[in-house]
Amino acid sequence: MSSKDYYLLLNVKPNASTEEMKRSYRRLALKYHPDKNPGDPLSEAAFKEIAEAYDILSDPKKREDYHSKRFYTYNYRYSNAPTVTPQSILNDAINLQKLVEKADPFRMNRDALLFQLEQILSTDNLSLLMNEKQSNINNAIVEALLIVCKPLQYYYSEMVAEQLYVLADGNNNLEKKITEFLNTQRKKDVWRRYKVIAAIIAALLLCLVIFLISR
Repeated sequence: MSSKDYYLLLNVKPNASTEEMKRSYRRLALKYHPDKNPGDPLSEAAFKEIAEAYDILSDPKKREDYHSKRFYTYNYRYSNAPTVTPQSILNDAINLQKLVEKADPFRMNRDALLFQLEQILSTDNLSLLMNEKQSNINNAIVEALLIVCKPLQYYYSEMVAEQLYVLADGNNNLEKKITEFLNTQRKKDVWRRYKVIAAIIAALLLCLVIFLISR
């Protein structure tokens, strides 16, 4: 993605020690490594993001350069990290949508999906989007992320939806879409929860029918 916060990617604070970063990198790399998630483009994308972040932050000179330019200079970013704009955030959302659409839902690492969503909907990105007030772009981001969130359980969909409502910024049609999406996710969760019970009941009924017929 273009809108990178390397510390957020590694799940460490800007003052983290080298050892803390190494531990976090190893934990995340193991979790999202392509060998652990074969055929899952979301895990592969997350793994590449983590590797890039660690490459920068584990090198003292690169880290010092990135840290000083990101936190102490108003509009100067690390040379490998393009300036974040509403359009770049939208591009990230669209790219993530494409990954989700081509991923196998039965092999998808949903933690990797949440990981990517966290980058797009970071506090900095949301602040930028709300300050810039480019409603067409904000609306397009919401539309893309509603598709992205379909594989998630209702609990996580609800958390993301809270941020999407903010981006909708009073757009009634868009807020209605978010609400309808949440209702659909809730129903899917209920079905997932009870489908095993339904299958058992159906199997028992079938056995009962077979037993009665055979008598």
